[in-house]
Amino acid sequence: MTNKHQENKQEQQSFLFAEEAPVENWQSFVDKLPSVLKLKKQLTDIEAIDYFLAKEILSTSSESGFDYQEFSTLFHLFLALSQFQRQGHTCLPLETIAGQHWFESSDGSDEDYLGYVFPDIILLEDILARFIGANVEQGLVVVDNQQVYLRRYWRFETELADLINHRLQIEAISSQQADADIKAGNGNKAAADIVQQLFPRLGENETDWQKVAVANALNKSFSIIAGGPGTGKTYTVTKLIAALIMQSKVNPDIKLVAPTGKAAQRLSESIAAAIEGFRKDNSIPGSVLDTIPVTGLTLHRLLGVIPNSPNFRHHQDSPLSCDVVIVDEVSMVDLPLMTRLFRALPEKCKVVLLGDCQQLPSVETGSVLADLAISPVTRYSQKNANYIRQLTSQNIESVENLSCDYLTYLTKSRRFQGSGGIGLLAKAIIDGDSNQCWQLLSKDTEQLQLASEKSLSKYIQSLTQDYYREIFLQTDLSAAYSKFQRFRILTPSRLGEAGIESINEMIEQELQSQGFKAYGQKLYRGRPIMITQNHYKLQLFNGDIGMIWPDADGNLKAHFPDGDQFRSVSIPRLPPFETVFAMTIHKTQGSEFESVAMVIPEKGSTRLLSRELIYTGLTRAKSHFQLFSRKTEFCEGVSKCVTRCSGLGSRIDQGRQG
Repeated sequence: MTNKHQENKQEQQSFLFAEEAPVENWQSFVDKLPSVLKLKKQLTDIEAIDYFLAKEILSTSSESGFDYQEFSTLFHLFLALSQFQRQGHTCLPLETIAGQHWFESSDGSDEDYLGYVFPDIILLEDILARFIGANVEQGLVVVDNQQVYLRRYWRFETELADLINHRLQIEAISSQQADADIKAGNGNKAAADIVQQLFPRLGENETDWQKVAVANALNKSFSIIAGGPGTGKTYTVTKLIAALIMQSKVNPDIKLVAPTGKAAQRLSESIAAAIEGFRKDNSIPGSVLDTIPVTGLTLHRLLGVIPNSPNFRHHQDSPLSCDVVIVDEVSMVDLPLMTRLFRALPEKCKVVLLGDCQQLPSVETGSVLADLAISPVTRYSQKNANYIRQLTSQNIESVENLSCDYLTYLTKSRRFQGSGGIGLLAKAIIDGDSNQCWQLLSKDTEQLQLASEKSLSKYIQSLTQDYYREIFLQTDLSAAYSKFQRFRILTPSRLGEAGIESINEMIEQELQSQGFKAYGQKLYRGRPIMITQNHYKLQLFNGDIGMIWPDADGNLKAHFPDGDQFRSVSIPRLPPFETVFAMTIHKTQGSEFESVAMVIPEKGSTRLLSRELIYTGLTRAKSHFQLFSRKTEFCEGVSKCVTRCSGLGSRIDQGRQG
């Protein structure tokens, strides 16, 4: 170790483990802090926002009498809280840091970080209690059940839990009333008859979980239908909508929503396709199908955006006017947005959430769907199981403990059936079995392939030739866009050798070499683009995808799919956009393609990798998946599970038990 490095270590040690002399107040402590740049060299993974937030939290205390060591503990605790919040956690459990060595990293170079050792949990609780003191109602920090929160996220979590728990106590039709209706034949049509009409009976030994999910949601004010790709979540919810219409004397006002414009569009398309299928098989009356809504909205549009404000037009004092709200792709919805949705729902409004619990959690704070899916499988109470049996004539087992009546899992995938490679790989990823995953990929089947090229640039060239070249051979916008939508390159990150910026540049260079675009040309026929900033006047939203294509006069314009047609927008009017031959896996949530190629670089991406990320990328593919990665990085990703700290699940569980 160099002398300079030793000096740095000693200086850092003196800051982190200073004498225990009392300090006058927090400002006296802050005056002794190093600069943010110096601190970032002492503690690993610290950002400027962590530094300034920790200082801001300390400044809210009116308490004095802390010694330097106690102030140092608080400062590092709030650094950790800010870091956790940046990573999407709702809170920081004290048991996670108590007695632990944090912010440390050592690789034998001059970039070693000494880190900080937190005291035990008893001392942490004592220091926090004294710090919070009289600021219980106003302080920026809350401690609840040995978990430290920024107050705003504690409020979101407790409010959402209260709103959901209230709904769990209010069933649209109680089980007892449902029993009475079935026996007496009251109402427009008995619920059991409706369910049986929508779902013809299967074999004695086969449980139709789609049928069960519809029956279960009929008498719930709040319900979740969860399942992986191809399990028929939107197909099921279309039948649920039909059942609600058939059950109601007046056509209910039903809203279809999703977190992004792309997800809302896919929800619309899926429900429209389901309706068309029902028309062909005559399983649902045409008068009912004509009433089913097919227009999906974003959550922001439903709630009513107020420009330059985090708040919405609809809230508890100005609720929505609707009878049913169905939310798709719930795994993408963060804690604040979900709270604002429930805040705006009328009390008698039924809410149904759809999603895949195995997918990536939201980009922002929280993992709402995973928190609400308390059980990994369908677990009904005896009372609820009896109700389901009456409506479905199916033998549904019940459990005495750990029941979760609002949650139903769809388990049969129509997209990935039997021994299909994508389905088997998805299951192996969920199980965290990295060796099985690699064996499946190595078999080189019709559905799964490992890239044969060792050079990333050569691999991107081959993909451009096999897939993207086809776009530029088309003479019709619709055909070109259809070719583009068949395939996508996915990667974990934006930056780096295998980030989307670099890959998109490689593709454009290859297209240039083939004469499809001129050198330095930014706008060219066939360029796919993605909007990166909402523009409400143009009804263009972050994540919307279109294509640059000449209009009838030969002028290049941006064209966005709008049903069976395209909507044209003058390029100068567009909000910010970017090229989208390659996309981050996060951005593809809510999308699906015939074929997907996932690129995992050798360096710089392992911090981002997780089994949820890889699973999400894999399940965007309907029929073919190809991987460019070394075994080391891929297996490391599969072995790493994303777990976000939150108290929402336990609050819901306590509410149900209480």
